[in-house]
Amino acid sequence: MDYVFIASEAHPYIDTGSLGKFVYFFIKGISKRMNSTILILPFYKKIKNMSAEFNIKEAGFDIVVNMMGIEIKASIYKADCENYVVYFIDNDEYFYREYLYSVGNKEYVDNAERFIFFNQAALNLLIKLECKPDLIHTIDWQTGLIPVYLKTIYKNFFPNTTSIHTIYNPIYQGVFSQFDMPLTNLPWDLFTPDKLEFYGKLNFLKGGIIFSDAIVVPSEKFVDEVIMPDFGFGLHDVYKIYKYKLKGISIGYDNEEWNPDRDISIKATFSAESVENRVECKKHLLRKFDLIEDNRPLIGIINRLTKDEGIDFIIENSDELLKRNVNLIFIGEGDVEYENKILDIKSKFNRNFVFLNRFNQQEIKDFFAGIDILVKPSLVEPGGLSQLYAMRYGALPLASNIGGLKDTIINIFDNFEHGNGFHFNPGNKEDFFFKLDKVIGYYYNNIDDWKRWQKNAILNEHTFDKTIEEYCKLFEILTGKKGCKK
Repeated sequence: MDYVFIASEAHPYIDTGSLGKFVYFFIKGISKRMNSTILILPFYKKIKNMSAEFNIKEAGFDIVVNMMGIEIKASIYKADCENYVVYFIDNDEYFYREYLYSVGNKEYVDNAERFIFFNQAALNLLIKLECKPDLIHTIDWQTGLIPVYLKTIYKNFFPNTTSIHTIYNPIYQGVFSQFDMPLTNLPWDLFTPDKLEFYGKLNFLKGGIIFSDAIVVPSEKFVDEVIMPDFGFGLHDVYKIYKYKLKGISIGYDNEEWNPDRDISIKATFSAESVENRVECKKHLLRKFDLIEDNRPLIGIINRLTKDEGIDFIIENSDELLKRNVNLIFIGEGDVEYENKILDIKSKFNRNFVFLNRFNQQEIKDFFAGIDILVKPSLVEPGGLSQLYAMRYGALPLASNIGGLKDTIINIFDNFEHGNGFHFNPGNKEDFFFKLDKVIGYYYNNIDDWKRWQKNAILNEHTFDKTIEEYCKLFEILTGKKGCKK
């Protein structure tokens, strides 16, 4: 099976968070199962400036994109990886910028034009390569128009190509002015409420939902949630209409990178059978950040600072949380207003609260290896990775009972023997503190049970290999080809 993944970011070249890492782990895994694999990315400033490090070279040809009668050139660069090739679309006017999508909370005003260009350029690149893949895989709003193009003005070039669109974050939809519609080269009869029009505007993600052959969201639970107003973000009725092609596939962790038994980057390695070694990792965290050193539970929070992550809930209840006999480490970056509020909290609770407004890989590894409890207060969580990393490293999550958090955490309150974490009702202060106090009680008084739950957590089987396997099954159903090699 010949496969192409078109995305707006991918680790290690560039990523703004877990989306880029998902693309990387996916392309690394799926490429082992395909006859040929291509990844297409924009050639952002950061990537361009690190071309030598990534061994990126000129491909030796250019392509042209026609936008409203104006021909815009894109130079093509490439990098050969172990089982796949990465192509980069280069146009300095669109991509040679300090940030990918926005400066702070302010999006670039020409984002529609930038990614309309990228979507068409990616398909024009495939035409130039004479590549007609069995499957084109796109992700989130930035590539949401590609399924539209494949069913309309590009259908003669790719008559037998199947499209699948993964929705990693349904909140961001690529909603732009109707006056950007001519840039797409698509006919105006697609700008209707049953297609691309969204309350008088152009919606990229809506195009991906309607025109793709299959839609994947990152958990089975979210398939049922996304058709509800609270989780569909204005597109719930669209998801409801196309639920027949919606599939939930959980995201997993990469067992090569996230394995505490072989992870020499942390203070002490450990396994499910030697979980007591974690105490050295906890001591390391406490000393590094000058937190109170005693047996109190060490709580961790790691989130982007956005409303949907439940940050308001944590800020509003921080005094009550920190007045308990706990230490708390909070890692997060994003909204500056949130950062300032959290820094105000730090000034009041200096000895038992640490705030790191950065995502540093080594600190993140130390964090998961050392905390006792991960608090995950999300209001929306289609999939989620931090709860998986926490469990893999022996920390028990206390998480909102929604989406991927519900799919991946076996609630100890319901399954005392085989559980690996705890659930609470999202945004419910009374339920959160009732559950938190029960968890803290277990930590002090149920030592043998706690070790068993840690073992259950470490042995959780939500690996990326399973994610790949589920996608392969879907690919074979969609294309009718038994092309996923094992």
